[in-house]
Parts: sequence; C-alpha cells; structure tokens
Amino acid sequence: MSREKHDIFISHSSKDSKIAFMLCEAFEEQGVKCWIAPRDIKVGLPYANSIVEGITNSKAIVVLFSTNANKAGGVLKELEVANRRGISIIPLRIEDIFPTNAIEYYLVTNHWMDAFNPKSLGDFDEFIIEVKKTINIQELDTPMQGFMSTEKSTSFRDYIFPFIVSFVLLVLLSDVVYPSLELQDVVYSFLVLASILAKGFVFFRSKFRR
Repeated sequence: MSREKHDIFISHSSKDSKIAFMLCEAFEEQGVKCWIAPRDIKVGLPYANSIVEGITNSKAIVVLFSTNANKAGGVLKELEVANRRGISIIPLRIEDIFPTNAIEYYLVTNHWMDAFNPKSLGDFDEFIIEVKKTINIQELDTPMQGFMSTEKSTSFRDYIFPFIVSFVLLVLLSDVVYPSLELQDVVYSFLVLASILAKGFVFFRSKFRR
C-alpha cells in the first residue's frame, strides 16, 4: 500500500482543534505538508492505525502543548509512537504551563517555543521558521539553485555564439560605415552592444521554442 509522506504530524488535544487547524493552515501556506486529525484520518482504516501511519510517515511531530494536551491520553500515545520510531518531537506551548506526569518524559528535554493565545496565522511565523530548519526545508532554496544553475549553463551555451557573431558584424559594419574608426576606441561599446543583441536573440528564441 502506498503511504503518503508528510513533513510534520500535528499532535493536539481535540479541545484545542481551532488553534491546531490554524497552525496547520499557517504551515501549509508556507509549503510544509501536515498530517492532522481528524482531517487526514483515512476512511475504512481504524483510527489508531491511521494515527500511527501518519506519525510514521512524517519527518517530525509538532505537539501543540496546553493544559488540555497535558491531560490528553491521545497526545501521550502519539508521543510514545514518535519516540519509539525515533521521530523528532517539537513542542509549541500555547499556554504558560509546563508538562507534568507521563507527558513530561517526552517533552522536558526538548527545545521549547511559545505562541501564547495565537490569534492569527502570523503568530506562528517564528515557530515555522525553526521547524523548517529542523526538518531541513529550505524555502525552495535548493530546488531554485538547481534550476538556476541549469538555466545559466544552458543560457551561456546559447549566448556565446550570437555574442561572437554580433561582435564580428559590428566590427565589419564599422569598417564599411566608418573606415577610419579605430577598433580600440569603440571595442568596449561593441562588446556591450553585442551582449545586448545576443541576450535579445536568446530571449526571443526561447519564446518561440515554448
């Protein structure tokens, strides 16, 4: 069976669902793919199985920590699953409290971030930046660098021939129109003009290729 991969699993008490879904929306607006219940519970799959599969196929588990989460048996079970599988646990406090009892075992040594009483998606921005660093999401830096390096390489090969042709034609034209003109006096201007002509040629050729 094909298993869909996610960046993070959002663990939360059902009593904090409104904030949890706000956090999920904030993540997904910034390109972080989330698993959250009950949205991602698969029809026909036992609830517990779906939860375990969601955790297993995520890079990290984000715990929305509150008084409610501190008492929620489901949150504790999700932390136990993540811990057994060696999946990173990232707590976000939405109340000024600390974990107690069994849940303290999984959260006490983790780096905490706070977003007390969040009211908008922007309240999670700092936290999302840190989570992206933890799970190695680079804001499209890596794909973009790969794209740009390929584009530059292709453009250079396409560009050099029309540049040389443009420069030679400019020199020949100057000999015809201004035979007394010294090349060393205008070579820089010809180089610039040849560069502009070559870039224009490459641009229009790429448009016609599409």
